[in-house]
Amino acid sequence: MGQNPSDPKRRVVTPEMRERQSAISKARWADPLMREKIIAGMRTTGKRSSGAYSLASKARWADPVISAKMRAALREPATLAKVREALKVRWADPEMRERMVAGMRAAGARRRKRDTAEC
Repeated sequence: MGQNPSDPKRRVVTPEMRERQSAISKARWADPLMREKIIAGMRTTGKRSSGAYSLASKARWADPVISAKMRAALREPATLAKVREALKVRWADPEMRERMVAGMRAAGARRRKRDTAEC
């Protein structure tokens, strides 16, 4: 009993349980061997799962119903306003602006190089 993740009794988290988990976690991180093991796991997780995320994303966009919903969500005025504000903030930062302009220049140079190589 109590092992089922959907069991409402299992989901109740008391302050005492949080303190206990915190102490356990701190003890693990204090152990140098366990710390290295945790950090190594964090480093490899992103590399292994990034391909899975990419495949899942491609599958979602390939589904006509889901892709239509995502496109509709991206066209909502609230979403467009949020993106617009985020872009304004990015372009207002001089360092970020220089990085974006440098990327555009590099892309143009690559395109021109590719176009002249084909002639």
